[in-house]
Amino acid sequence: MKGQEVQSLQSGITWKVDRPVFMASPKGSFDDASVKDPSIVFYNNKWHLFYSGLSQDRGLQIGYVNADKLDGLGEGERHMLKFSNDENLAKKYAAPQ
Repeated sequence: MKGQEVQSLQSGITWKVDRPVFMASPKGSFDDASVKDPSIVFYNNKWHLFYSGLSQDRGLQIGYVNADKLDGLGEGERHMLKFSNDENLAKKYAAPQ
């Protein structure tokens, strides 16, 4: 479906469906199983993405990445946001919105 346009029947807005811009990381990362719940903000001329990342080893975590262009988020340096030094508590955070 790369580049296919889809029009909403109710709003009349035309959307462009393209390839995913953000996918799970390689095995061993804090978000290696899946990524979901994106919250995207444009601030100071950068795109900022907060998301839930699932790892087979660590459970759900909140991740953060930024990029100059929206389609550059997948190549940006990812950061796991740490909320506690207690490993058991740190595994319980997810869904940034």
